Amino acid sequence: MDFLNKLVLPSTEAAYAKGMTLTLIRPEGAEFSWKERTDAEIAHERRKYELAASQGNFFDPELKAFEPCPYSFFYEYASQDGKSHRHECGDWEITATYFKWSKSYGERRALEEIAKVFGQDYPRKGMVFAMGTHSRRPQQWLLVGVIRLDEPNQHSLDI
Repeated sequence: MDFLNKLVLPSTEAAYAKGMTLTLIRPEGAEFSWKERTDAEIAHERRKYELAASQGNFFDPELKAFEPCPYSFFYEYASQDGKSHRHECGDWEITATYFKWSKSYGERRALEEIAKVFGQDYPRKGMVFAMGTHSRRPQQWLLVGVIRLDEPNQHSLDI
């Protein structure tokens, strides 16, 4: 995965200065947390999906019903430029993991196991955040993915 390490920038500000809308950053001191969503937040999420799904055309297959996750997941961290950040994590893998593990372990243990993996194991072993912008807000960065990626031990030679 050395090719991914070459794409890591110190901050979203550095990516913005290069005109990028998608980047990888390596967080420092990442703290993982979750918050239960309100019924209104879940209903809003469901309506957004239904609106997007209704905009298909005659040839599109009908989309399956969407059940929003009852929890929001967050990371607090510092970027390599020393600035502190708090982002809601939009990584589908965490949500999918919650649904799968809550069926196997129950809700509380699923959340504890997710916190162990994404809040302890990933930061200890090495991870990067995939950060992206929205076309309407190019300076607002969203945490769209969490990638398990070892820190490079030594720099590779570009031959």
